[in-house]
Amino acid sequence: MAVDTRYPFEFASGFFGQSGAGSPHHCPFDFDNANANPKTCPKVIVDNDIGPDGPGHIPPHISLAALTRAYHEGTFGDVEDWFDVEQHGCRVLPTVLLSMIRKYFPRDPVDGSASYPPPFTDLGGPSFANMTNYPYPLEFVNLVGDSCDAEKAKRPGAFVDCYETHSPNMGPGSENDFPDYLDAGHGSPHFCTQDGKDADVSNDWCPYIFFGPNRGKYRHPHIAFSALEVFLANQAGVEGCGTTWDDNDGKYFPATPDTSAAF
Repeated sequence: MAVDTRYPFEFASGFFGQSGAGSPHHCPFDFDNANANPKTCPKVIVDNDIGPDGPGHIPPHISLAALTRAYHEGTFGDVEDWFDVEQHGCRVLPTVLLSMIRKYFPRDPVDGSASYPPPFTDLGGPSFANMTNYPYPLEFVNLVGDSCDAEKAKRPGAFVDCYETHSPNMGPGSENDFPDYLDAGHGSPHFCTQDGKDADVSNDWCPYIFFGPNRGKYRHPHIAFSALEVFLANQAGVEGCGTTWDDNDGKYFPATPDTSAAF
C-alpha cells in the first residue's frame, strides 16, 4: 500500500474499522459493504494546493512520471537538494515533488481541476532521457479489443498500452488469450471474473495479470516511485540513503500500526 512507502499524496482513509480503510476512498462508518463497492466512496479531491487538504489525492504514477521528467529535463536544480533526511528521510521533499507535478500536470486556471492521465498511456507515464514519454511498463492493464478502442477514442493521439501491445505472444495479444470466465477489458490492472464484476466486487480483490507472457509481472507504481526516490538519493550521495531500501523489504513487517491488507 502507498501508505507503507510514505507516499505523501495518497490521502488514505484511516484504519477505524470502516470499509475501504487504507485506500484513498473515504467511506462512512455506516457504509453498506455487503451490497455496495467501497470504490464508490469519494477521494480527497480539491481545486487548489494550499487548503487544509493540500493538493488532495494524486495517483503515485503521476509522481513517478513527474519525477522522471524533472530528472531528465534538469530544470529543478541539484538532485541532492530534493532531499532533507532529517525532515523527510530518503524521500523527495513533498514541496519539491508537488512543484514538479504542477509543471507537468498543472491545474486548470479557471476551475482549479487537475487532470491525471492513466499510467497505461504515454500521457501519464514516465520519460526517457530524451524526454519522450512512455506508458508505465509494469501496469499490464485489462483493456483489449473494443474496450481498448474506446480508451483510444477518449485520448486521440496518445499511445494506449492495451493487452494487444503489452502482452504479445507470437503476434499481438487478443481477447482469445483470456480464460473464458474472466471479464475481458474492464479497464484496471486487475483481472476479475465475470461473476465478480456482475456482483460489483471491487477490482482490488481480483488478481493482477496471471496468464500470458507477462503473468506475475505487475508492480504497483508507488513501489516503482519509492525505488526511484531511494535510487536518486543514493546516486546523489545523500547521507544514509544507500541502504534504506532494505528497510522496505519486510525488515519491519508489519508496520506499527499495522497498515497491511489481507488479500
